[in-house]
Amino acid sequence: MLSRIYGICQRNVNSCVVSSKFCTYFEEPTYIKFDKNVENSEFDKPKKKIPIITCKRSKYNYYQGQNYPKFAPLPLASDGWHIRKSKGDYFTINPINEDIQESNENRETITFKDLGVSDKLVENLRKQFEIKTPTTIQRDGIPVILEQQNVKLLAETGCGKTFAYLLPLIDQIFNWKEKIERNFNHPLALIITPSRELSIQIGKVAMLLTKDLNIRTKVVIGGGIKSKISNPPASNVDIIIGTIGAISKHTTIGIYKMKYVRHVVLDEADSLFDETFYEKVRYFLQKITFGPLKEFSEGFPKYSQLTLVSATMPQFIDDFLENIVDLSSLEEIATDKVHRVNVLQKFLRLGVQQKPMTLLRLIKSKAKNKIPVIVFCNSGKTCDWVCQFLNEFEVRSIRLNGDMPLYKRKNKFREFYIGVYNVLCTTDAGARGLDTIMVKDVINFDFPLQTSEYIHRCGRTARVGSPKDCRVINFVSRTLEIQLTQKIERAVKLNKPLPMCDYLKKNWTLSKEDERQYRLDEKRDKQNIKENFQYFPDNSPKDLIENTFEIDDKEDFVKNERH
Repeated sequence: MLSRIYGICQRNVNSCVVSSKFCTYFEEPTYIKFDKNVENSEFDKPKKKIPIITCKRSKYNYYQGQNYPKFAPLPLASDGWHIRKSKGDYFTINPINEDIQESNENRETITFKDLGVSDKLVENLRKQFEIKTPTTIQRDGIPVILEQQNVKLLAETGCGKTFAYLLPLIDQIFNWKEKIERNFNHPLALIITPSRELSIQIGKVAMLLTKDLNIRTKVVIGGGIKSKISNPPASNVDIIIGTIGAISKHTTIGIYKMKYVRHVVLDEADSLFDETFYEKVRYFLQKITFGPLKEFSEGFPKYSQLTLVSATMPQFIDDFLENIVDLSSLEEIATDKVHRVNVLQKFLRLGVQQKPMTLLRLIKSKAKNKIPVIVFCNSGKTCDWVCQFLNEFEVRSIRLNGDMPLYKRKNKFREFYIGVYNVLCTTDAGARGLDTIMVKDVINFDFPLQTSEYIHRCGRTARVGSPKDCRVINFVSRTLEIQLTQKIERAVKLNKPLPMCDYLKKNWTLSKEDERQYRLDEKRDKQNIKENFQYFPDNSPKDLIENTFEIDDKEDFVKNERH
């Protein structure tokens, strides 16, 4: 008993009692003084974890700075989504706010004039667009293009790539016009795009930039070729903007000559390298000579310059440009956000039958408040059906897809842009390059099967000048859609760019790493499906749960039950 008493140490605020078996003595207390004016990091409150991925099942949440074991399987919220009971699960990827301490003073000191752009062009830029300071891609790309260098411009969507190549292009033409005499219909530059809507948009921007500069821009789109052959237009043209099909037709029949073309721009180059345009673009580019650069004859360049612009770039670009341009002369200018999506993304695991009513529930309140929304589909037929479905439920929407004839496509995007309609149902034809700064929400009714298309769809919102709190909502239902969702989640958790995948290829196969991961996931799902795999608590929201049990073949089911 005494040993226990001796072992007790009593402490008071004003004194300290120290006891032992041999003696008891008092020790004066020591005081620690805290200065209110001095901040001590040891006594600061612990910092809150910044969530990057928030899931319905919180054990799969991912926080900024969190690391996973190197050889352990990566926990994914989308694991097991190919199981029917997973319907109703979801997770959200929050945008990463990187604290880049790039001083605002340096940004303000760098102007377009410092980059080599002429004063008249800078003045038009300020008056027409109210732009005074360049973005990152503009600061890096404009000087290189002005130096007559072949360039690949790679940057995230909505960061000002159009101005990054238009400003130096117009500046070059302004200097070249005085040093050469041309006949009618002999342009100096070509801007090739994959869609009519993008061509019209770039043409409007170019016309505003060239105001009072004596530079004429012509937008060429399909239609009316027969009348142009019988009565060809004749005018002084400096810049031609159009789709690859329209430009190739006009140059083949001899309406426009390419003798003095000294700058070719491929906007949305990855789309132009697709199978749809591959042969046309390659055949057309072989007609132009991209020789040694920086060679001039009386101030006019001898050979043409090539500029490739896109938010994503395919891996086979070297094979495509072989025998067209010297690959060593292509200088790549890219930002650190290439192949990344910096907008809130929500992934909903839904059944195919759940998608229409979920879409209606999400979009009806936004349509009443006149919030612009874009709904993406994978095919023209689905796009037409979704548009008709929304209109039947008093949600005024307009459709735009590549299957529509030209006379129906005209002014469709313009009606959405000026606010006549607040909902646009479209395919990937509306995902490329269109300036949609007013759009707040993007809904992928059909989840894309190509990473590049997903990046471009997400790029229709959260652009420079867009409203705050933009987001992308994805409906995930089919097997390949689930696989691409898992790749996106895995890339975010590993803090890597999104992998470039294309599940639309006819003879696609899984890589060894994906196949190994797929087998591990399948084994783990089979083990957990009966024991620990439980998606829904009792109080799950009714709108995200499908309570019906679907049977594919009722006759086989009845036979198995009898046996």
